[in-house]
Amino acid sequence: MIETLDLLASKSERTVAGLISGTSMDGVDVVICKLSGSGADTKWEILYFNSYPYSDDLRKKVNETLNGAAEDVCKLNFELGKEFSLKLKKALEESGIGVEQLDLIGSHGQTIYHVNGHSSLQVAEASVMAEEFGVPVISDFRVRDIAAGGNGAPLVPYLDYVLFGKEGGKLLLNLGGIANFTIIPSANVTLENIRAWDTGPANMLIDLATMYLSESKEKFDESGKYAAEGKINEDWINHLMAYPYISGKPPKSTGREDFGEEYFQSLLSEFNVNSRQDKLDLIATFTRFTAESVYSNFTAFPESGDEILEVIVSGGGANNPVIIKHLEELFSAVSVKMIDDYGIASDAKEAFAFAVLANEFISGTPTNIPSVTGADKRVMLGKLTI
Repeated sequence: MIETLDLLASKSERTVAGLISGTSMDGVDVVICKLSGSGADTKWEILYFNSYPYSDDLRKKVNETLNGAAEDVCKLNFELGKEFSLKLKKALEESGIGVEQLDLIGSHGQTIYHVNGHSSLQVAEASVMAEEFGVPVISDFRVRDIAAGGNGAPLVPYLDYVLFGKEGGKLLLNLGGIANFTIIPSANVTLENIRAWDTGPANMLIDLATMYLSESKEKFDESGKYAAEGKINEDWINHLMAYPYISGKPPKSTGREDFGEEYFQSLLSEFNVNSRQDKLDLIATFTRFTAESVYSNFTAFPESGDEILEVIVSGGGANNPVIIKHLEELFSAVSVKMIDDYGIASDAKEAFAFAVLANEFISGTPTNIPSVTGADKRVMLGKLTI
């Protein structure tokens, strides 16, 4: 076992898989990449990426487990371990990359519950993947940061540092279920002066409203078609922007616990949503709210060096032209680009991040950022299964 780790640590280049199921809880994203070096000197090449949706039955089971018994969580942990393994095996087959070429797996798993600064639980048993592929698996990335006094999130800013730490003047915006951004200062970039936090919901409320409108026939607002059909309700926007999290000071992180089904149902009652037009207006309003909450968080907590030259968008929300239009309007003084322009598919970034974090674990590099998570010190993130 020790010999295996010594050999892996001594390799100048590693083939690493990164896997995640995000807050949208709709499938598994898989990246296979080559990595060498460490930190801002990391050299990278993405060899393959694909996103594999959960079956309707599995998606239902994941959602039900959020409020399930301990037995449900226990069973889902192994079921998702097998699901993640199957999807990685499929990605290897589709890419033509042999299992014997794989050096390491970084798996975020599926978040079941996250209590900001207190505890966090992700499932998708790493032992199942280690047994299937015969390589080390790094998983459970959030809990060490929490043990060190942090929030356990966000963690993707370390990747933003790897990708853009030598350039500066960028705001890296990820629009998954939750929106979060990383501010790379315009000069003298170090890990210590990077700032990042969750700004509020991105696709989470839009997805719930789309499923409500379509009676669950559609899981998301494809190309923003419903947002374009609806009208923004300014009273609703004001109500949404008054939610305490939006104006809360960073460091901070959020998730389904704040902006999930329970909150959505309360809004349906508060806004008296009944007709089809009401539902379309709700989607349009949620879409605008995503952009406004991002912009509000950026402008509310300025620091020296925050001057940005461009906003770079990733995540599923990057595929929604209505969100992008709102962002371009709000960030009118700078250009808004897609991370695809830099060689990374919009949906691939989070999976790629956990491949990078796993690679840094093997290199012995701490990867939390205390200025982002609120931790007392820098620590190595993840647990090793071999």
